[in-house]
Amino acid sequence: IGELALLYERPRGASVTTLNEVTAWCLDRTTFKAILQNTASKQRLLYAGFISKVPLFKNLDTVTKNIICDALKPQDYDAGDEIIIEGDDGDEFFIIETGTVECLKTVEGQQVRVCPPLGPPTYFGELALLRNAPRAATVKAVEDVSVLCIDRGTFDRIVGRIDGVEK
Repeated sequence: IGELALLYERPRGASVTTLNEVTAWCLDRTTFKAILQNTASKQRLLYAGFISKVPLFKNLDTVTKNIICDALKPQDYDAGDEIIIEGDDGDEFFIIETGTVECLKTVEGQQVRVCPPLGPPTYFGELALLRNAPRAATVKAVEDVSVLCIDRGTFDRIVGRIDGVEK
């Protein structure tokens, strides 16, 4: 409670009343920000090591990798979940952290696998963003999958300008 006031140095926007007895911890702004920065730094280090294995990112400079790491959003899917659906608008790029996915395209009313299953550290979803076109295939989790997502804005600013990324 009160984290936004600490983060943005603004007055609290609401009062809180407990319904039951509560034990609460109190952090000052400096401690709170230090904890957040430490957590963010550790996460960035983990992501930096991981994205260095992604062929698309391996030759990027450290500053650019850090920008990408800060923009990554983790997302989990269960086996059988459709992560992206053929024909939908594309607004995210995905990097597989764990698990396996399959890419399916509808041909004569049947879903047909268009490539071998994908696993870490491969990526998908880039074509719709690069071409500003609907999703070309459905990507489905073969098993439980963890991905790291990059939104369209970050993708356009960073990934879309990398030499060798074909539109």
